[in-house]
Amino acid sequence: MNKKIEFVFCVGLQSSASTWIFNVVCQMYRIYGKKTMSFYSEELNDVFSNIDDNCEICIVKSHSLDQNLIKFISCYKPKIIISTRELKDAISSMMKRFNSPFRDVPRDLSKSLCSLSCLDFDDALVLKYEHEFFKDPDLFYKISNFLDINIDVNFNINSFDFFSFENIRTMTAGDNYERNPDLYNKFLLHKNHVSDGAVDKWKCNLDSHQARSIDQALRSIDEIHQRIWPSGDIFFAMDFFHWNTEQISENEIFILPEGEMCIIWGPYFHIPKGRWRATYQIQVLEDVGRTRMRLDVVSGEKIVGMKEVAISNSLPDEFVVDFFHDDHFRPIELRIHSIDDRKVCRFKFSGVCLQIF
Repeated sequence: MNKKIEFVFCVGLQSSASTWIFNVVCQMYRIYGKKTMSFYSEELNDVFSNIDDNCEICIVKSHSLDQNLIKFISCYKPKIIISTRELKDAISSMMKRFNSPFRDVPRDLSKSLCSLSCLDFDDALVLKYEHEFFKDPDLFYKISNFLDINIDVNFNINSFDFFSFENIRTMTAGDNYERNPDLYNKFLLHKNHVSDGAVDKWKCNLDSHQARSIDQALRSIDEIHQRIWPSGDIFFAMDFFHWNTEQISENEIFILPEGEMCIIWGPYFHIPKGRWRATYQIQVLEDVGRTRMRLDVVSGEKIVGMKEVAISNSLPDEFVVDFFHDDHFRPIELRIHSIDDRKVCRFKFSGVCLQIF
């Protein structure tokens, strides 16, 4: 491999115009005359397996970075361009463009947020979607200056026309996209890739309960550029969990059955490395004496925390499980099992609160 190879990483939240930035950077280096390679990757091994011996500039687009890639960036100090967006807007956009269910989209963004929280924002070029950088005609000069590339006025004018949201929206819409198979292979653009660039659309597309659930699960996200996430508690509401449909009755009241069974599981979010405390909020609704359940935490495929607890309507309705999570690239699963073969009771599950300590 060429020892003089330079790396540029375009890392951003989903729906933060990260693909647009990636294409602008690629085009600049092509005009600059460098031998470039460009692709999407989240893992260090994948990055190096994609590079050939003639490459001078490697441009990597990513939403998430594995631990080895983060270590590489920390040691090598490549150029990094980071794009962010108000989280509820990003989630709203993903739901609409890909017809994705509400429960799934925040999980994907949590993985991206964990990666971003590991980067040094002071040495990066940070672009906020809310500032509408994609409409700024001087943006190309800002990017070229950051990358130490000299571009002329013709590149600025011509490229801005090609990379305008309106032009990309036209290229990726409907039949136009089907007629141009290179749009993904060359530009990583998928069908209907670009929205209208508006901000605060979440207020029309998300209800108040969904908005509150996002804030509780991924709070402090709007301040991620200050690297303070997570600050305070993280709360995963019931919306983000799955459950055994045979064990739920009206008004989201669960029935704890006889025998052993996994009743509730989720949310498969990604969280930063660290020592955590999970507090399960479970309220028993009838007096049947004490019965038992098992609570556990799974990181990837490994159980990292587990506790058997006795529950009744006369006991506190919060149950704590401590655990250590060593890889943000693996999602966590929080589960509730019935294990008592003698008693059946009704209970209400509100969610799980996480605290790092």
